[in-house]
Amino acid sequence: MTPRASLPTARLACASGRPWVDLLRLCLAQLDGLTDADDLGFVFMGDPVTDHADTILDQLVAATGIGRWVGAGGVGLFCGGRELEQGGALAVATLSMPERRLHLVQGEKAARRGAGDGRAILHLPCDHVTSATGRWDLGSIGGRLSSGFDAAQIAGGRCHAGVSGIRFEADTPFVAGLMHGTRPLGGWRPVTSSLGGRLLEIEGRPAAAVVAEEIGEVLARQPSLVCRRILIEVAGAGETGPEGPPTVERGRPVLVEGFDRASGEILCATERIGRWVRLALRDATTAAAEMQEVGARLRGSFTRAMPPRLAIYHACRRRGPELFGSGVSEAALLQAALGPVPCIGLRTEGELYEGALTSGAGVLALIG
Repeated sequence: MTPRASLPTARLACASGRPWVDLLRLCLAQLDGLTDADDLGFVFMGDPVTDHADTILDQLVAATGIGRWVGAGGVGLFCGGRELEQGGALAVATLSMPERRLHLVQGEKAARRGAGDGRAILHLPCDHVTSATGRWDLGSIGGRLSSGFDAAQIAGGRCHAGVSGIRFEADTPFVAGLMHGTRPLGGWRPVTSSLGGRLLEIEGRPAAAVVAEEIGEVLARQPSLVCRRILIEVAGAGETGPEGPPTVERGRPVLVEGFDRASGEILCATERIGRWVRLALRDATTAAAEMQEVGARLRGSFTRAMPPRLAIYHACRRRGPELFGSGVSEAALLQAALGPVPCIGLRTEGELYEGALTSGAGVLALIG
């Protein structure tokens, strides 16, 4: 087995804005000279390239000799400090990883809590409906896909089993962090009526009216701006103190998808709202500082002799310009926080961290 300290960092390749055949050719050219040491590949595809996943996978295997590939499709990709979002894209990373440390995940049974030790990167299909808590292994990170194409998942081969990914053994250097880029507004308030993701009443009053008072009339008069600037933190019964209000420092933030003053309803990006809610303001300055802090903290978990070799990033499709502002590259900010660590990532429609789904988030994992 190759000594851990001598394992090289991942190799990256990416291309965008061309037909999938050209994208694949360009990526393979960037990987020219690949050694036999690399035996694990990650591939992320930006729509509409995702529709050709089968052929792309076959050609990657044939050209690289790597038989273990993990990946998914979405509306946008990250690779080496670049964001790839227009006209289709392809991003590839190859890595040397001892085989005993890896287990491909195909299907929900292999991804559920208690299915195995260690950490896992999981991809859930875009139409997957699950409760926000408790189903997935506590060591899992990843996301629900934003791709508009069916079966846009790869785990060994193209996966049609609903959930896919890879599990790393417990001795694999692997750390992860969660980012929302928010700061709390006000305190916790009890939910008195909700239905699925519809927040109907807070403290016995129409939810939209309560939120409007909290955020101010100028912002509340623009429902689209409310959806962009506000997250709602939710907390369930298991997170409440003896007198009711949550004892957790932060709740589970969810995106606002609809804000209706007339009906008083707020539509949230979750299948279930907890017993308590608190507002949080999405803020570009906070988000940028948080990215620097998380990147530095995760890198600090490694040593100079054995640095992180690859970063995997799953980020909500409603981050980017909606959070950081036009003209600001989330990918460039992320790479600045990571320094020399190669990074590949995917835009998602829901983010998985420590086994729970959230939204509006960035989930960063570093692998050694």
